Amino acid sequence: QITKSAQQIPRVHKLFETNDGSRWLAGLSEVYDRTPEGNPGLFRVQGPDTLMLNHEQGLPHSRIYAVEPVTPANGNKAFWVATLTGVARIEDVEGNRGPVVSRPFVDVHVSQLAADTLGGVWFNYMRSRNVSLGYIDQDGQVSDFNFKRLAQYNQLEIRDLFVDDNNLLFAATKEGLGILGPERSVLVDKSGGLPSTSLFVMHPYQ
Repeated sequence: QITKSAQQIPRVHKLFETNDGSRWLAGLSEVYDRTPEGNPGLFRVQGPDTLMLNHEQGLPHSRIYAVEPVTPANGNKAFWVATLTGVARIEDVEGNRGPVVSRPFVDVHVSQLAADTLGGVWFNYMRSRNVSLGYIDQDGQVSDFNFKRLAQYNQLEIRDLFVDDNNLLFAATKEGLGILGPERSVLVDKSGGLPSTSLFVMHPYQ
């Protein structure tokens, strides 16, 4: 659906800009529930036009928490989208057919995403008040990586995710900095030099 006025955009909670100059707005509903209809959605403001995506266009839910390009090399052609009831992938954002939304890969509350250079994405999800970590590869296969290798990682409150150029995953948590690599996982706390174990947001150091 294309609208000509950004004034039609309802309540949003997150703003970001992609390298084509588009501004994206992630919408939230006033009521927190699993009913997908009637809520805001994901909006792209490009010039005078606004592209709107919500449950009617195929998203698992119209309550949006995070958006990530599928890979940095992919540019703005495809995105992962985290919603209240799952993760979907949007393809052909710039195509003639308009955006194509995939089926939801998981049916859980997802609030954070971190895409890697392999075409996959890490996500944290909540089920029965327990927070876990999952991964969707480029073929859509889902794996569970809820840090079971470290007992203290069970039920960690994951607040932010970041993947570096070597596809090493960093997780900002209430108990410290979690680092997940192909061989082992570690949890860095005050003994490792952190001034505080309660972390919220991460940014790459340039």
